[in-house]
Amino acid sequence: MNVFHSIIEKRKAGKKMLAVLIDPDKSSPADCIKIAEIATEAEVDLFLSEAAYSCQTHSNHALKC
Repeated sequence: MNVFHSIIEKRKAGKKMLAVLIDPDKSSPADCIKIAEIATEAEVDLFLSEAAYSCQTHSNHALKC
């Protein structure tokens, strides 16, 4: 099941989800790791990230973290 279908299924079931928005222009790779550690404890369901052309490489690195 892909992310989109997972979101739809949880919404249909009335379950709430927790999302974290990461701005790659303001987040270093070290910040990303720290955010991921906290997010794991908080049981975050998904991450959202802006993928502007000027920061695409940094954004891809952040998503791999």
